[in-house]
Amino acid sequence: MSNMIRELKTAGQIMSDEQQVQAVLCSLPESWDHMKIQMTHNDNVKTFEDISRHLELEDERLEAARPFNEVKYASSSSGMKRKRGNFGNKAFEQANPKKQKKHAKRGKKIGKKDKTKMKCYNCDSLGHFARECTEAKKVLSLDTSLKYVYVSSCVMLAESNPLWIVDSGATDHVARSREAFTEYRRIFKGTRWLYEGNNTKVAVMGIGTCQLHMRGGKTLILHDVLYAPEIHRDLVSVLALLKLGFSLNFYDMGLHISLGSVFYGSGYTYDGFIVLDCNTTTSSNNNDCFLFVISSTNNETDVWHARLGHIGVDRMKRLAKEELLGSLAQINLDTCESCLAEKAIRKPFGKATRAEYPLQLIHSDICGPMNVRARHGASYFITFTYDYTRFGHVYLISHKSEALECFRRYVNLVENQMDKTIKCLRTNRGGEYLSEQFKELCDEKGIVRQLTTPYTPQQNGVSERRN
Repeated sequence: MSNMIRELKTAGQIMSDEQQVQAVLCSLPESWDHMKIQMTHNDNVKTFEDISRHLELEDERLEAARPFNEVKYASSSSGMKRKRGNFGNKAFEQANPKKQKKHAKRGKKIGKKDKTKMKCYNCDSLGHFARECTEAKKVLSLDTSLKYVYVSSCVMLAESNPLWIVDSGATDHVARSREAFTEYRRIFKGTRWLYEGNNTKVAVMGIGTCQLHMRGGKTLILHDVLYAPEIHRDLVSVLALLKLGFSLNFYDMGLHISLGSVFYGSGYTYDGFIVLDCNTTTSSNNNDCFLFVISSTNNETDVWHARLGHIGVDRMKRLAKEELLGSLAQINLDTCESCLAEKAIRKPFGKATRAEYPLQLIHSDICGPMNVRARHGASYFITFTYDYTRFGHVYLISHKSEALECFRRYVNLVENQMDKTIKCLRTNRGGEYLSEQFKELCDEKGIVRQLTTPYTPQQNGVSERRN
């Protein structure tokens, strides 16, 4: 880390002491989370040298504890008759004096560590570790005098810019990274899909705008870019650029992009693709190697609310009354967006009016295709269910276009057997139910159509549950 800071300083990017400390903390593994918490709330840790000294002491403590555990494990299994290795074998030690010294040095590490210089992280005294401390455990609390509360902080090494591939077969621009968008609008998952060349579909999570900074200084703004994190490449649609009036001149080694007489940029060949020569970094300083996400809020209540798993206000007041939340005495909880999103509920649907006699209302739906076909090759099935008795009929079909013939057979069967006529048919808005032939059959039989609202299968719940 010190070498990296020195290289950044040589390159003209000087990091402050606070940034250096945060960079070191965020680079620690998960097993050092206890050190992250202690160093974050330690006012004496202000520079890179301070935190380096604490981490070195902690590393020495772990190294001293590790051989002790190994010796304890070895002594517990000393009853085994079989011996491994040559350590302790006099004949082997005389023949190998170098290895004897090596074993002797290794044995020295097994002894107890000198604790006179060790500092306890609980009482800040020398001579023992925090796990051996007899003082009351220190309660971590936030210092209200701090100017910033670090809600989240991370260190990211600057990645190479994503490759934007020029695709003549794509109908829309596609990006796989959320950070590439300068404007973004989230859409509900499942409302829009991308279909790849192998006939697999990928969910679109949002739509927005991306800015590509071309090498010549021009900025190519891509509107209506689809955000699909499961896609493997960032794609620039040739068709979308042509619709905006851009000219794309392809040649052996790449392409040139221009708008009228204005040259925008170029592309080059890479790994069998044509890639735009651009930079998608949206930050004001493209050479930043570290990113710190800092919140300037001083509301301690929000921090404790998140730490305690978004508990309610009443429970937080009880904890504050018992002085279990450190220096927090008054609960002032603002609106929590996470709680609102998690606890949002949909109003229940009203009870529907049920049919009063058979064939008054029929529910129908098609399910498929199934992964395993039936004996005769059918991969779909269509259902017709009475709303009055919930009795139903099932027909196996190979294609959705066979729905019309199945419905004609079903009408002739039930109307002849029950001496009644079908009054109403409720279906979704699938193409098999909206064909002209299906409409003509319903008009001929005098059957009233009930079509559900798009993306509302609850309106035809009888058929959905049967499927």
